[in-house]
Amino acid sequence: MMKDCDIWASLPVPAFLIGVDDTVVDVNSAGEGFLNASARSVSGHPVWELISVETPIEEAFDKARKNSTPLFVNDVDVGPGNRAPMQCALQIAPLQGSEGHMILMVTPRELAGRMTQSHSVKSAAQSAIGMAEMLAHEIKNPLAGITGAALCAAGLWRAYENHRGLRPVASPGLRRPRPAVAGGSEPVEERIGSC
Repeated sequence: MMKDCDIWASLPVPAFLIGVDDTVVDVNSAGEGFLNASARSVSGHPVWELISVETPIEEAFDKARKNSTPLFVNDVDVGPGNRAPMQCALQIAPLQGSEGHMILMVTPRELAGRMTQSHSVKSAAQSAIGMAEMLAHEIKNPLAGITGAALCAAGLWRAYENHRGLRPVASPGLRRPRPAVAGGSEPVEERIGSC
C-alpha cells in the first residue's frame, strides 16, 4: 500500500500543507521549486508572506476552512515573494482527519499551457522549417519558378503556332520521336522539358 508521503512527493504541482495558524507545515518538492526554497526553510512561516496572491483570498480561505469545503480560484496572479507573479489556478481543500489544516495546490497556467500546446509548437516549428527551406531555395535559385513557367508558356505558344499549320514541331534541346500531327506518317521530334 502507498504511503501518504509518496503521494505527496508525486504531485506534479506545487502543494502546501497549511496549519491552523496559516503557517506552512509542509511543502512538496514542486512547491520547493516554486518558492526556490527548501521545505525546512519555509516550515513555520506564514503562507501569505511566502506566496503573494493578487486577489485577496484570505477571507474566502478562512470561510472554506470554517465550513470544511474546497475553494477554487482560477486565473489569478500568484508568485513567490522574490519573483514576478504568474497566472495560476489555486485549489484549496481541507485535509481530512486534521481539523483546521488545509492543502493549497498552485497550478501555473504556463504548465497547463505547455501540456496542451506541445502539438501546436511542433507543427509551428515544422512550418517554420518548411518556410526556411523554401526561402533558401529561392535565394539559391532566384525566380526559378517564374522563369520556368514563362519558358513553358512560351514553348506551348510556339507549339500552338506550329501546329496550327499542321507542321511538325522541331525544337532545339532534348528530343524524342512522336507521331506526326494530323495523321502524318513521319515521326516528329518533341522537346523534352519542364512543361
